[in-house]
Amino acid sequence: MGPNTESSFGRRREAFTLIELLIVIAIITLLTAILFPTFAAAREKARQSTCVSNERQLGAAILVYAQDYDETYPPANCPAATVSGIANWYYLADPYIKSGIPADVLAQAGITKSILHCPDYDRTAIPGVDYPSRCYGVNRRLMPPVGEATMLPAAYISLPAPLTQVRTPAQTVLLAEVAGDTAWTEGMDDPARVAAAPVAGTPIAATSLSYVRARIRHSDGTEYLLADGHVKWFKAPSPNTLDAAGQIPNRSIDGILYRKSANPSAGGWFYEDVD
Repeated sequence: MGPNTESSFGRRREAFTLIELLIVIAIITLLTAILFPTFAAAREKARQSTCVSNERQLGAAILVYAQDYDETYPPANCPAATVSGIANWYYLADPYIKSGIPADVLAQAGITKSILHCPDYDRTAIPGVDYPSRCYGVNRRLMPPVGEATMLPAAYISLPAPLTQVRTPAQTVLLAEVAGDTAWTEGMDDPARVAAAPVAGTPIAATSLSYVRARIRHSDGTEYLLADGHVKWFKAPSPNTLDAAGQIPNRSIDGILYRKSANPSAGGWFYEDVD
């Protein structure tokens, strides 16, 4: 039986040619290039949605706490009989969310805690920082760190604010994402003040830099919990920092600002410094 004759099993199948194989490979490569970014974007959107849900629940816990304590926000941290001597707002809010966060600040290192952990934290963490439970920081203007009186300048020592102090709750930041090394932030992006951080005795600058580093966590921006309880995404300035080391922030002019007086019509701010 010759090579070109048919057998009882039908015509013999010829092998693919090199050109056909190259065409198939090219098609697979093209489909991969098109679909992989789509899948990556979908995964990022899912992580972002989880972060939004976390912030909403944390906001609800903070507001319920305030209702239980004469309509006053909890402090960012307070003195406690712990190894570190400080219990922060995570612990104070925990009875309302049941996350199981340990009371001691030092015990939070290396712990990943569902509602207190942003799914994108591991992708954006600062090298050497191991506090994934500290993915969110509260606004010092509303929830000051009364447990750090020895570290803060006298002008920054204050008590937690009453709910009535917030004049524009839909635009005042209550909670923002941070880089993992702090539980509160000033929200400042003034290069002249933040560039010197961290310096002993000036956690204001260090916590502001922590916020700046995290404000690009989700698609070149991040979500903020506003004082009225709603969560909204705002784009960070571009570039986010003005130096390669990421130590000097680029000041925002229209999204979330540090001061209301810089742009009263901006999306929001940490500090209501004008009527």
